[in-house]
Amino acid sequence: MTRRFARGFSLLEVMIALAILTVSLVVLVDRQAQSAVATVEAQRVMVATDLAELKMSEAMLYMETEGFQTTEVVEFGEFDDLGDELTNLEFGKDLDDYRWEYTITEIDIQLAGDLASMMGESGDALGGMFPGAGDAGGGGGLPAGAGDALGAIGFGPDQLTEMVAPYIRMVVVRVWWGEDSEAAREDGTEVIIATHVANPAGMLALQGPQAPGGAGGTP
Repeated sequence: MTRRFARGFSLLEVMIALAILTVSLVVLVDRQAQSAVATVEAQRVMVATDLAELKMSEAMLYMETEGFQTTEVVEFGEFDDLGDELTNLEFGKDLDDYRWEYTITEIDIQLAGDLASMMGESGDALGGMFPGAGDAGGGGGLPAGAGDALGAIGFGPDQLTEMVAPYIRMVVVRVWWGEDSEAAREDGTEVIIATHVANPAGMLALQGPQAPGGAGGTP
């Protein structure tokens, strides 16, 4: 009768198995930690985006009630007063890490010079596309000296900016989390949204009153 002996694991095999298990656990824990951090950051971005849209609405309401200002409007603050007393809606300390700022500024147009240059350089090409547009004889299109003509009458970027300034404002809203604004800018822990608002009437307020509820502002 043949007797069989069961072979066990050697010490070396056990140590190798433990090493593989340890490495696997470390990788798994690291992945879970990274996933948790990414989830927290995604939640912060979502909250900051909602808050930025809220402040954008506030800035739009400010322009609607106060009109377009002749000076730059700058507002900034925290969200400690955000809530609704009527509905008992309070955020407590959930928004303590968030800060906000928005600016309402005139747009600076620097396109007139480029457009004039393009008209001067591409007059012949445009003339070929639109024959007869430049002269009665039908041979030309836009003349090659159109850009120089605009410069001769004093129409440049400054004049175009001055003409458009009463009609358009750029609104930029920034929301970040953390105590240091510059650190948030460098780390990318911020949300920035921007838009342009048109003022068809072109009416400007004589002064720039402080926006209601803002923590700062340009008088």
